[in-house]
Amino acid sequence: MKVTYNWLREFVDIAWSPHELAEKLTLSGSEVDALEDIPPLLNNIVIGYIKSVENHPNSSHLKICEVNLGNKTEQIVCGAPNVEKGQLVPVAAPGAVLPSGLKIQSAKIRGVKSEGMICSEIELGLSDVADEIMALPQSSKPGQMFEPENLRDDKVLNVFINPNRPDCMSVIGLAREIAALSGKQLHDKPIDLPNRKGLPVTDFKIEILDAKRCPRYCGAVISGIKVKPSPYSIQQRLFAVGIRPINNIVDATNYCLVEWGHPLHAFDMKHLRGNRIIVKTARKNQKFTTLDGVARTLNEDMLMICDGDRPVAIGGIMGGLNSEIKDSTKDIFLESAYFLPENNLKSAKKLELATEASRRFERGMDPNFCLEALKRLTHLILKLSPGQLLHPFLDVYPKKVKAKSLKIRLNRLNEVLGTKYDPERIVDTISKLGLKTTSSDSEFATFEIPTFRHDLKREIDLIEEFARIDGLDNIDSQEIARVKLRNVCNEQVSSIQKIRSIFVEFGFEFKSGTRASVKLVGK
Repeated sequence: MKVTYNWLREFVDIAWSPHELAEKLTLSGSEVDALEDIPPLLNNIVIGYIKSVENHPNSSHLKICEVNLGNKTEQIVCGAPNVEKGQLVPVAAPGAVLPSGLKIQSAKIRGVKSEGMICSEIELGLSDVADEIMALPQSSKPGQMFEPENLRDDKVLNVFINPNRPDCMSVIGLAREIAALSGKQLHDKPIDLPNRKGLPVTDFKIEILDAKRCPRYCGAVISGIKVKPSPYSIQQRLFAVGIRPINNIVDATNYCLVEWGHPLHAFDMKHLRGNRIIVKTARKNQKFTTLDGVARTLNEDMLMICDGDRPVAIGGIMGGLNSEIKDSTKDIFLESAYFLPENNLKSAKKLELATEASRRFERGMDPNFCLEALKRLTHLILKLSPGQLLHPFLDVYPKKVKAKSLKIRLNRLNEVLGTKYDPERIVDTISKLGLKTTSSDSEFATFEIPTFRHDLKREIDLIEEFARIDGLDNIDSQEIARVKLRNVCNEQVSSIQKIRSIFVEFGFEFKSGTRASVKLVGK
C-alpha cells in the first residue's frame, strides 16, 4: 500500500523524518519497502518569467507576452486582466495535459502564434479562481518545474501490509499505528452534513436476500451533483498512491477508500431501475459487463448488487458499466457495505479480478464502520460538488456484529518475553492501539477488541501486540528462558512419531504417505 507522509501527518503529529518513520514502521511489523518522491501529476508545467506585455493587434482584451522559460523564451497570448511584466507564472508548455483533460498545443490566436498557456489556479485544479493568472513568489526560478506548496517536503511510503492486518490498509490505520508507537494523540477529521430537518425524503429501498454473504448494506442518495475534475490536491494524492484520477465523484470514493480504508461505490441513479437495490447471488453462467468493459461469466456463489431489474455491480469487487458515473450524471446513489471475506476472495479469484476493493474485503473490513464511512464520503462529495442530500441514510443491518473481549495474564506476558514489566505499563501500551480496557488488576487485564481488529483472537496475540509497540529492542536478552510450553500434538500423532523414530533408528528408510498407508522399506 502507498501513502504519503503529509497525508499521515493530518491524523497524527509525527516528530520523525520520513526515513525515521519508515524505520519505526518496519520494526513494528509494517515493512516499508520503499520511500519515494511524489510523482508529478502535472507534466510540462514550468515556471516562466514575463519579460514583456504588449497589446494584441486583433483583440482589445488579449495580450502578447514574451516569457522566459529558463533555457528559452516563448511568445504566449494571454487574456487574463492581471497579467503584468515581471511576474513569475506557471506555464503549460505544448504537450501538457491539465487536470481538466485539456491538451495544450501550439496555436494561432487571432492570427498571433502562441506557444503554450499561462495558467490560472482553476486551470491547474488548485482553486475556483478563474479570471486571473496565478502569480508565483519572486523566489521562484524560471525553467523549474511547477510544484504546488502542498507537495514540498513530502514522500510516498510503499508499505507491505501483512494479510492479517487489513486495518492498516488506510491512512487512518497506519496513523493509528504511528500514534501507538510515538505516544501521540490520534486526530479525527470532523464531518459537516446538512441538518436532517428540512431535507427531502427519499423513498429508495435496500433489500438483502443473502445476509450471510452481505451482513450489512448502507446507502445514501444525493441529487443535483455536477461531475467535474477534482481539485489538484486530491488528484495529486490519488496519483501519488497509484490511483488514476477520473472525476470528482469517483475520486471522492477512492480518496475515502485510501484515507479510511473502507471501499465505497457510486451509482448513477438514472440507470438504477425500480428505485431500489437488491443484494443477491448471481445465476449460473450469468453474463455481466464490469466497469473495465469486460463481459464476465458469473456463478451461483457470486454476490451481486442489483436494481429492481438487473445486476449493477459485483459485490465488493467492481461496479458495472451499465451504472457508471458520467459527465452527464446528476443524481447518485452511494454504497457502503460489508461483504463476507471468504466469499469475496473466492469470487475475485474465480473472476481473476483483483481490485482495491476486493483486496480489502477479502481480508475483512469493519462491519461497524460502514455507516460512518458513508457519511464521510457524503461530506467530501458535498464539498467537491453542489448537491442535495436526501434523508435518511439507509442502513440494513439484520444482525449486528459486537466487539469481543480478550483477557491476558500479565505474568504470562513476562514469562513469554522474559521481562519484568509492571501491570500499568502493559495495560497502557496495549491501550494505545485503541483497545479499551474493561478490567485490570495485578494479575489480569481484559480488553474490548474493536471490530476492525480481526487478527486479535488469543492471549498470545495481545502479548505480540505489546512487544512490537513497546519495542522488541527494549527487551533485554536472557540466557535462561522460563516458558511453559504446551504439547499441542494429540496422542495419535505422538504415537506415530515415536514408531517412525524407532524404525528409522533400526535402519529403515521412511517414505511418507497418508497415515493409513505408511510404508516402511528395509535397507
